Amino acid sequence: MSAGSFLTRDFIRYVLPAVLLVLLFYPLFADPPYLARIPTLALAGAAIGIVVSPILDELRPYTTDYATRFFGRYRDARENRIRQAKKWDLDLFFDALTPENRDYIQLSQAYAEFYATTALVVFVYGAVNLGIWVAALDPGAAATSVRLILDLSVHPGYLAAGSAVVFGFLIAFYVRHYETIFASFGAYENLARLLQMDGKPLAHGLWGHLSGGDGGVADATLTLQDHTGTVVARATSQHDGYFVFEDVVPALRASERQTVQIVARKDDKESSLALMFRERDIQQLHVPFGD
Repeated sequence: MSAGSFLTRDFIRYVLPAVLLVLLFYPLFADPPYLARIPTLALAGAAIGIVVSPILDELRPYTTDYATRFFGRYRDARENRIRQAKKWDLDLFFDALTPENRDYIQLSQAYAEFYATTALVVFVYGAVNLGIWVAALDPGAAATSVRLILDLSVHPGYLAAGSAVVFGFLIAFYVRHYETIFASFGAYENLARLLQMDGKPLAHGLWGHLSGGDGGVADATLTLQDHTGTVVARATSQHDGYFVFEDVVPALRASERQTVQIVARKDDKESSLALMFRERDIQQLHVPFGD
């Protein structure tokens, strides 16, 4: 990992959102002119971003957890990230990556964090302008407008509405970059599978999808049996049909190149999948659950 890459990532995820925060909020509390102060304000924002980066790390989950709960794609990618932590040995994974692949994944993560933090800044700015607008609706209040860094006066209601639109776009960009890394088709899982097939024993769990009809089968009980028929682990399929047998690869090494079996049961139905276990070839398993 190069120092340049490290600085680039920190600039993207910490400095840029802080600079935007200063440029947006400074005109709310100071008198014009503003244009001549932009370079100084940008430097101040950069310094603030570096100093408050730990705070931004703490606030970012509030943006992602609450604002993206309505994005099904984000929920799917987040659940896949949790599954990845159960099925790959993360330390071995990152040790096995090339510097270029590490930089790619971490830069994608930095962009995702930038969009999440910037969305938080825009959300607060929109809320402040909404408050200014509501206060101006009082019959006794004078008509009001909000100054921008470009020495323009804009109605706070327009800024609140515009902030809501920009917030939505930023969250959508965040979801897309999050998927780039952690979705089932993302770089993280694809690289892990390639390394696994290249002979590096990265997996420590067996995972798969229990399918039936038009989608996944939820709340089914699955058992994993080694080549002697001994039950090694049990799992329950999630709402989307995915399941993980955690930390079972070490126990299955005695079954290398032997047949193991997965049995799925729900209500009065049962289905099974027999496969030859080879640690280096571990992929996502597709277990059909018949009618």
